[in-house]
Amino acid sequence: MAGRVDYYFSPIAPVIGQIRNGALVPLAVGSPRRAAALPNVPTTAEAGVPGSEFNFWIGMFAPAKTPAAIVNRLQDEVVKALATPEVKERFLSRAPTPGRWSRRSSTPTSARK
Repeated sequence: MAGRVDYYFSPIAPVIGQIRNGALVPLAVGSPRRAAALPNVPTTAEAGVPGSEFNFWIGMFAPAKTPAAIVNRLQDEVVKALATPEVKERFLSRAPTPGRWSRRSSTPTSARK
């Protein structure tokens, strides 16, 4: 770390190494509950900013015309992988608790042609 940033809000995964080696000091997590990877770090609400949540998300994407059967299979396989003890441990040691997976598309209907 170059020491040029006074404050930064980041998802946990990209900075967990710097937190663990002492290069960064976490002040709070933006999720509604404490993160499994940083159980001693308060939430922003616990740290004095009630009503604050700064949730980050990760998405999977496929080309717009990918058949629904393939999208559904991909989603099913990701859910299976996330349910294995190895993946759960690896994910939770680096990032906050995963949220709900959905097959919903965020692509506007007008763009799906």
